[in-house]
Amino acid sequence: MAHFDQSSRQVDLNEAILMHQQALELHPSAHSNHSLSLNNLASVLEARFQQSGRQADLDDAILMLQEALELRPAPHPARWASLAVLGNCLQTRFSAVVRLE
Repeated sequence: MAHFDQSSRQVDLNEAILMHQQALELHPSAHSNHSLSLNNLASVLEARFQQSGRQADLDDAILMLQEALELRPAPHPARWASLAVLGNCLQTRFSAVVRLE
């Protein structure tokens, strides 16, 4: 049963990533919601990294959040959300590196 739960969650997570990628495509860089789509996709990529340990997911999430921050300069009202998720991703990457050492 535990294996089913794990694989079921992975399928859901992969589907969530696909949905957020499609949403991002609908919000090109000039769109006002592009930064929100970047932030959302980065969040689910970070979640998949937490589950699978796939480093590329975390690296992609960090790059997306850095782009989102460029689109949300201070005093943008949603800048805090990108900063918070980016902070979590950087902390996660630090913890992963420390575990490897």
